[in-house]
Amino acid sequence: PNPASDIITIAGETTTSLVLYNSEGKAVAKAKSNTLHIAQLPEGVYFVEIATPRGLDVKKVMIVR
Repeated sequence: PNPASDIITIAGETTTSLVLYNSEGKAVAKAKSNTLHIAQLPEGVYFVEIATPRGLDVKKVMIVR
């Protein structure tokens, strides 16, 4: 997993939207850009759904402080 603390930025792709899910599958943050602000979320394992013109991808991230 990729560690993050305050912001998740997706580089290298044209991102149409990002959705961050907690370990229970609940959407906890959304953005229509390549950046998610996550400072208000507790530490833990999350999954970010990345929508691009080519389709969807899901990556695992860890929020650590």
